[in-house]
Amino acid sequence: MFQIKEVFDECIGVDVCRVNTVEEASIIRDIEQPDVQPAGEVLAMAFRGYPFFEYCLGDADDYERMAPGVFASFVRWAMLYGKAWTTNDLTAVALRQPPGTRSIGFWNALRSGLAFTFLRMDKATRRRFGRTAPIVAETHKTVMGDQPHWHCWMMGVLPARQSTGVGRQLMRYTFEQSDRAGLPCYLETFSESSVCVHESQLYSIRKAIEIPETPLTLYAMVRPPQ
Repeated sequence: MFQIKEVFDECIGVDVCRVNTVEEASIIRDIEQPDVQPAGEVLAMAFRGYPFFEYCLGDADDYERMAPGVFASFVRWAMLYGKAWTTNDLTAVALRQPPGTRSIGFWNALRSGLAFTFLRMDKATRRRFGRTAPIVAETHKTVMGDQPHWHCWMMGVLPARQSTGVGRQLMRYTFEQSDRAGLPCYLETFSESSVCVHESQLYSIRKAIEIPETPLTLYAMVRPPQ
């Protein structure tokens, strides 16, 4: 759903073209159950100030209160139905939906705890998500149709580890899977400044949409297999 910019600002949690000069080797591994809450906190810190979540979760106090639980639910969902990866020191997190991953629906949201997370939100927050999420899903379907692809749903890097190359490594790890299978990658970003980051990774904009009654612009981007 959102791709973070680590390569240059290291946070699609999402944005900005500033080339990093240091790259440290990290081991990429699957997220395990004890990692769920810490991984949610990494994503919450990485996406702080990101347009989509800033709009949906409200002001700073609401964000700090709700974001860790929301992202932990996303992590659990990806562990069950997609791919959830982290670095060996749990400072960067990537959530991916490989070809064949089911959409978020009632039963899998219930099983992952995502449904309960949203039920705990106030009506205004649920309304904001409800105003945006269907357009995100519809755009994904319009751009990719039935073509098999990797959905690069979410990636975030702990602020203290930004500009060290760990986000770039997570991107490469995804591309290894998609390129080996000859499949494209798809992502959404809501930050115009992050577009150049993804273009540097061979993505291109396929659709840009201003979401009605919100300050958000959605950029749908695709990277062909290499």
